Amino acid sequence: MFEVAPPDYQKFIVSLLLALAVLVVTSVLFNRKRIFHASKPVFVISGPKSSGKTNLFELLTKGDLPVLTVSSVEPNSATLNLGAQIGSYDVYDFPGNEKLKSLYLYPFLKKNLSSVKGIIYMIDASQFSSEYCTEVAQDLIRLYEITESVPNGIDFQLFCNKCDLFTSKKWTTIKSLLESEIAQICKRQILNLSQISAKDGQSDEAIVQQLASSFKDGKFQFELLEGNTEFGQGNVHKKKIEMVTNWLHEKAIN
Repeated sequence: MFEVAPPDYQKFIVSLLLALAVLVVTSVLFNRKRIFHASKPVFVISGPKSSGKTNLFELLTKGDLPVLTVSSVEPNSATLNLGAQIGSYDVYDFPGNEKLKSLYLYPFLKKNLSSVKGIIYMIDASQFSSEYCTEVAQDLIRLYEITESVPNGIDFQLFCNKCDLFTSKKWTTIKSLLESEIAQICKRQILNLSQISAKDGQSDEAIVQQLASSFKDGKFQFELLEGNTEFGQGNVHKKKIEMVTNWLHEKAIN
């Protein structure tokens, strides 16, 4: 009689895992290609982790807050309708993780900078410690390195979320602290005492040179940037985002 060989479950599992890995890689590559091609003018939402980016994205595009939010691992995109007289725009919500920014946000901006109407940068005003300030300042320097490379730059709104909480700092205080921190970071780079990791082969010196015109009497000033940087405040969780919607309408018209 012939003996029936027992099924090799280990080979089956390995084959299944390999097939799943191929699907995941293919999906990521497809999404990157789709995301990196902006077919019409877009608005971008960025900022540190847990600053309210996805809540704002959902509120703007769907009119309500999500029931549950988790840390995004890839960008969200949807159509933003600004009314019949203005029309619709694409809006992208990018993850706050630094590695994911390098994977998605920075390449997207470099490829589609001419299509970007503006960037909403979310800041949690209730968590604005010295460490948080440094993180935001370093992030803004990396973004300005890209956005200030074109004539007239790209406009920003730095939206101070949860501004009405007892522990929150005022937007004027946040602005002052960020200007001071950005200046200190650039000075340390010039003196070569400390460095921010270079991105895509760009040296720290090149980043500082990009922002050189934004300094007056040794002090960094947002008002001296090529692009217009405004500060807004509100509370996304309480649907207080009038300063965001007004800014979006203004940038869409101009």
